[in-house]
Amino acid sequence: MRKFPEAEYFDWQGQETINLGNITNRPAFSGLQCASGYMETSWDSNRKYAKEWLRKMPPPYFLREDAYVRHPFAEDREPSITGFLGVPGTGVAPHLDETCDTIMTAQLAGVKNWSVSWPVKDGERIRWGKPIVFTLYPGEAMFWYVAMRHHTEVIEDCSLSFSFLLKSPAPTEYFQRLVEDLSSVPKMEQDALFKETETAKLDYVDTCGILTDDGRTFIA
Repeated sequence: MRKFPEAEYFDWQGQETINLGNITNRPAFSGLQCASGYMETSWDSNRKYAKEWLRKMPPPYFLREDAYVRHPFAEDREPSITGFLGVPGTGVAPHLDETCDTIMTAQLAGVKNWSVSWPVKDGERIRWGKPIVFTLYPGEAMFWYVAMRHHTEVIEDCSLSFSFLLKSPAPTEYFQRLVEDLSSVPKMEQDALFKETETAKLDYVDTCGILTDDGRTFIA
């Protein structure tokens, strides 16, 4: 926090944007109470720090060095990173991120539970599958994909995690099965399923597709 005092995060407790340098002066602060909120590298106040943050958090050894910025058939893009701060008992309600991208979440501090589910065919109907719960400890990471409903809860200590949007690796078999299952039921039923998560663009999965470029497979 001391190295990036001008970087900003949105404080969920105080419902305001705060500089990291003022994190202990925020209205909701009391003693050593953890902060709870999020920050985006796309914000003007944070964009200049993105490259330095990436140097401190390079891609895992099993991903290519350009994993955070590579875009198929186009120039490399700016990295898209979201940081989350959390206190025990807080989290994010079940929702979908309306993106085709793969998302990698890395837990840097604290312990957080993730509950993840996705659309599955049940006879002639489609429903959300039984949630799978993952517990992430410091130094651990997980990947999740298009149309995966998820929610989180911090269960121990002050939590700090970062989520990275990736075009690759792409879960092609999962995506093909997802498209097959969704297309096998009426559009009205698909829409009803996604409305359960308050999805704004109900047909966003229809905009996603599998691409191959330079020997790599992407969903974009």
